[in-house]
Amino acid sequence: MPAPPLYAADIPPEKDPGLDDFHAIATEALAALPEAFKKHALGVVVRVAEWPEDEVLEEMGFESPYDLLGLYQGVALTERSSGDVAPPVDMVFLYRQPLLAYWEDTGYD
Repeated sequence: MPAPPLYAADIPPEKDPGLDDFHAIATEALAALPEAFKKHALGVVVRVAEWPEDEVLEEMGFESPYDLLGLYQGVALTERSSGDVAPPVDMVFLYRQPLLAYWEDTGYD
């Protein structure tokens, strides 16, 4: 029987998941992807930060740091070439504070 969903209201603020917790959750989620998707996510680096950087928000046109929960940085699979000598590392950035705020606003994950 699956565990019931975790509701933000069930967790006091001092028990909010930390940066390491978010990284562990993301790593588990990547590992749980179906094989059809997992093969395309090999080598993706997950980075967790409290907030998106101001430069990123400005470049993307966001007015509030709460509007950006995460970000993919890399080269799309459709734009890769077998001739790429040293392709850039694909990264997924997760932003803890905006995710916690979203979690609280929606009530569950």
